[in-house]
Amino acid sequence: LEALKDKMGNFDPEKPKTFSEARWFARHVRAAASHFHSGSEGRSAGAQLVLASVCSNAGAFFSDVACSFGDALAMHEAALCAFVNALGEDHVNVGAALNLIGNVYTKRGAFDLALEQYEKSVAIRSKAVGHDRTALAKTFNNMAFVYRAQGKFPEALDKYTKSVAIYVEESGDEGPDVAKSYMGMAVVFKEMGRLEESLDLHQRSLTIRINKLGADHADVALSYSNMGNVFFEQGELKKAAAMYQKSSDISRCRDDALGPEHLEAAGRLLLMGKMKCAQGQHAEGLELFQRSADIRIKA
Repeated sequence: LEALKDKMGNFDPEKPKTFSEARWFARHVRAAASHFHSGSEGRSAGAQLVLASVCSNAGAFFSDVACSFGDALAMHEAALCAFVNALGEDHVNVGAALNLIGNVYTKRGAFDLALEQYEKSVAIRSKAVGHDRTALAKTFNNMAFVYRAQGKFPEALDKYTKSVAIYVEESGDEGPDVAKSYMGMAVVFKEMGRLEESLDLHQRSLTIRINKLGADHADVALSYSNMGNVFFEQGELKKAAAMYQKSSDISRCRDDALGPEHLEAAGRLLLMGKMKCAQGQHAEGLELFQRSADIRIKA
């Protein structure tokens, strides 16, 4: 377990160079999970925490890179069980594990199940004393995303506002987490037809991300993509195409690491399709949309 913990600890979803090794070890964790988990209640608290760490990291790989959500859910649930055994049901690490399970359900589109896990996480994290409150803000942000996906825009804005308030209080108004909440609010405003407000928040989010993360970061690509969507909605097709191109240029390096059949590659094809349509090249755009859809169906 300790060896697997060390190896899986090297995985970073922001560093494609770590994916190959993580893929190999995550498969070993998955294969051995039932053996590790059997009789886990008899293990020491220390062993339980190592098991939780290994399973949590493997779950992150399966969720964020492999997009194998069934495996991710199994790993995160194993981590949750180990945390409960070692630390009790009300520990902040249990709240963190519940949040990760909610994230997997969100990616699967099981929004009611996701909200159930997030609410349990909030109940634990809200009572935590002496711990970083940004963890609570992250769960509020995740809940906002689900409400946004469900079309419940007032509820989404409420959660985004709560998350921003915590982030600003804890670490100021120029951090990447604030930028993420701004972007979420901007997307909600776009869906509500409040396009100028949406653009303003996207620009604020983009500025923070470039300053804090660098111009080639995946989150910067996402900001460009979302700004392109707003310009497209406004009929500013040249501006939309320029944003989609910037996003696509940044995303291409991750395609090389993840492979041409990965969901992120599907996202870039979708962007390129939007760019072609914005340029009036509708046939090429439709072809790219189809390629993107084919990858998503296979996934």
